[in-house]
Amino acid sequence: MKKTVFVALSFLIATFTLYSQPYLYGVNFKGNGVITKYDLKTNTLTAEYKLTEADGDGPYSSMIKGDDGLFYGVTSYSGSNNYGTLFSFNPLTQMFAKLHDFNGVDGGQPSGSLVRASNGKLYGLSLVGGTGNIYSFDPATHIFQKHYVFNKKDGEGLYGSLVQAADGKLYGLTFSGGHTDPDVPGFGTLFMFDPNSNSCKTLFTFDGNSGANPYGSLVLGKDNILYGTAHKGGSHGQGTIFSFNPNTAKYTKLYDFDGINGAMPYSNLMQASNGLLYGTTQHGGQGAGTVYSFDPAQLTFVKLHEFQVSDGAEPSGTLMEASDNLLYGTSEQGGKHNMGVLYLLDPKTQTVKTLQDYDGINGSFPHFGALVEVKPGLTAPVAAVSKLTLSTFPNPSASYFNLAIEHNNNHPVELRIFDASGKLVEVKKVNANTVLQIGHAYAPGTYFAEVSQGKEKTTLELVKK
Repeated sequence: MKKTVFVALSFLIATFTLYSQPYLYGVNFKGNGVITKYDLKTNTLTAEYKLTEADGDGPYSSMIKGDDGLFYGVTSYSGSNNYGTLFSFNPLTQMFAKLHDFNGVDGGQPSGSLVRASNGKLYGLSLVGGTGNIYSFDPATHIFQKHYVFNKKDGEGLYGSLVQAADGKLYGLTFSGGHTDPDVPGFGTLFMFDPNSNSCKTLFTFDGNSGANPYGSLVLGKDNILYGTAHKGGSHGQGTIFSFNPNTAKYTKLYDFDGINGAMPYSNLMQASNGLLYGTTQHGGQGAGTVYSFDPAQLTFVKLHEFQVSDGAEPSGTLMEASDNLLYGTSEQGGKHNMGVLYLLDPKTQTVKTLQDYDGINGSFPHFGALVEVKPGLTAPVAAVSKLTLSTFPNPSASYFNLAIEHNNNHPVELRIFDASGKLVEVKKVNANTVLQIGHAYAPGTYFAEVSQGKEKTTLELVKK
């Protein structure tokens, strides 16, 4: 048993050492595709893995982090059947693994990101199969399952991703379709999928004035309202910002793009820690696209930046907030080599700065989705542990925490977990130099782990997503 414990502990220590530096990972879709890594501390951008035709071609959207520390993503083409693939990527070892080949019957040409549902499965949308379909993949069992096939009345063009709301249902958008007459193209739909019953229901049909052809995905706000953008339609035909309340099924158009403030939003909205929604438009401003913020509480819109081509153009990538509280995004075109740029937005100063120009070596043409951060974990321990230490990975976590308790002896220790109010949640007594899992049943929130041995005591903050 001791041997097993120390093997696991050694793995975690190695993991923490490699994760001590913050990185942003992304994908580019040109030339089969490239997985890129940006170092926040050194401002360097590198191509970590170049996909082959067998791996899959065209990873249009972002990867997501699994509970096992791996990234998961999809490609739209190639693979064994030329319908795309589902893959994993290990940021520690740079190992790429193809997990599923789409075959056209179970779906194909997935373009949006995967989303992890509360049941542990990864759900996605594909363009092939009826007018598109919903599928899932279980990272634990590697079982792939097709759940629902769309028709034109449901909608067609599943370019985005699903999002899970507070009610446990998955919500998404279709680019077109939704009209009762199958010969009429339609402006798209907003739908709900129940992973328990495998049933799908159209909740709203776009009519042009409310918006048209939503390309991206919905985002769940802190108020449990869903927010999104329509690529076209609205009062000026340049797109809209809207909200949808899952509890009341109420759709509300919040803002109309007019070209000057931006046009044809292509990426998803994201909500930053300051409560504001941030997004980009593919066109408008001076023609190369814009970055904007929208306050869902005050319903106020602010145009923050107009791209000039030299600093980027057609920003189709979704913004993300890193651990430094800055927002990072990509543009598909523009920059020194006209292959796109990686840029940051400072929410406090409302300024945009180009960090890196894609040049074909470090990647090119980042298309859709967001960068993903590997956050700093624990620093590497010294060779001989001379005091009681407590460390964890992953943190934050959507499932559970691996706690590593270290000391220069193996004597018993007491582990106590408190919630943010100071209420005792859990108590465990184990020996030092042990790795254990906790938090499977914890509700989302902040917790504090305290471990003690005699007069020695140390604490660690845990964040359950």
